[in-house]
Amino acid sequence: MRGIVASAVLALVAGCYAKGLTYDEAPRPMLGQTVVYFYRVPGSFAGMVPVAVYLDGKKVALLGQEGFTWLVVEPGRHEIGATFSSFRSDPELKVSGDVRPGQQLYMRLTAEPISGGSRIRMAAVPPATAEADIRSFRFERADAQ
Repeated sequence: MRGIVASAVLALVAGCYAKGLTYDEAPRPMLGQTVVYFYRVPGSFAGMVPVAVYLDGKKVALLGQEGFTWLVVEPGRHEIGATFSSFRSDPELKVSGDVRPGQQLYMRLTAEPISGGSRIRMAAVPPATAEADIRSFRFERADAQ
């Protein structure tokens, strides 16, 4: 009986991780395009719930733990948001900023425990940091690609 329960828990947790191509295998945006990368590092128990990513108020992707995606965007001002997909239909976290022509912006998403639950943190990180972080992560195609 313990083996069945352990197998069920393992299957549940494994289902929370991204399952796509690795970073090296994943499709790449064309050189010179303006791109925003999103990636999710492993975190708290809330890792069992995908994170919904929003661009300019529209849900564009769902990321499991160790998942990443990218979106080609027009240069200019954009609003980026994120929320646990099962809990809300609008982003609980929103940031706005300008993206320059040809820029590649990397946004790291983490789920951190807080009293009574978890919250999402989002931070822009340097390309070298992001590429080292996501080397073993899995590509999840964005809805807008």
